[in-house]
Amino acid sequence: MMGALLLLLLILAARFTRGRGPRAGLWLVAASVLWLVLDKPMEGSTVLRMTKNHGISGADLSGIAGVALGLHQAWPLVVRRARQLRLVRGGRR
Repeated sequence: MMGALLLLLLILAARFTRGRGPRAGLWLVAASVLWLVLDKPMEGSTVLRMTKNHGISGADLSGIAGVALGLHQAWPLVVRRARQLRLVRGGRR
């Protein structure tokens, strides 16, 4: 039951954060990472085997897609913050 609610949260986050700016994209990344951590009850067959006991399942693909969409949306904020950190750390160039 918890897995289904988390998947619903991920789907709703993907829908309602779209076009709402970079910070909303970070919320989608957070929901997707939460899904990747807690999706074990919903995992199906393994799509890509990494090691003997680990791989990427069909349920993991939802989280990976959510992270990708969220980072795409949040990218301007990530770049801006990285530039600000460089200016604070290394001084102006």
